[in-house]
Amino acid sequence: MVVYNKYLTRANAWTISGIIAILFYAFQFTTGFIVFLAPLVFFYGAVVSDLLDGASARRHNSHTRIGKIIDPIRDRLAGLVVVANMLFLKGVSVIAIEYFVVLILVETCIIMRCFLGFSTSHLFSKLRHVVHIVCGMIFICQTYWDFWIFPIVSVNILIFTMATSSSIVFFVSTEQDNVVTKK
Repeated sequence: MVVYNKYLTRANAWTISGIIAILFYAFQFTTGFIVFLAPLVFFYGAVVSDLLDGASARRHNSHTRIGKIIDPIRDRLAGLVVVANMLFLKGVSVIAIEYFVVLILVETCIIMRCFLGFSTSHLFSKLRHVVHIVCGMIFICQTYWDFWIFPIVSVNILIFTMATSSSIVFFVSTEQDNVVTKK
């Protein structure tokens, strides 16, 4: 059941708090304000709020139209802000910009498919989101925490992995729609 007469449900409040946390993370990396907390702020904004808003919407049966819009916006914002941080801190290489452009184009196509009423594979979309979060957390932790003990991963590899996961979701979803249409 979709609740149409409510805007600020608990689920939407969790989503909005995630968006605020991601924007605060962007403020942190552009200003240098308490950046040692950046991994925790990003993790809350991208992961914890995502888990809590879905659980809250299911538990209270409070799915809303606005929630269906702001939830994917928060997810895309998390990915784009972390890539912007990569480019902002590590400098801009030509290959990183190319991967970034591919990422933007594919994510835009995925969003447009959703708004046009086409479905996306829920499993692959969740896997894409996990890949984006893992890449983001690897970058943020190795950048802002001095006690990072694992090998440093190249920004180019992280952005390439994010762009590839988005491309796979787009092409799998398109192929699923083609199979359904042919039947």
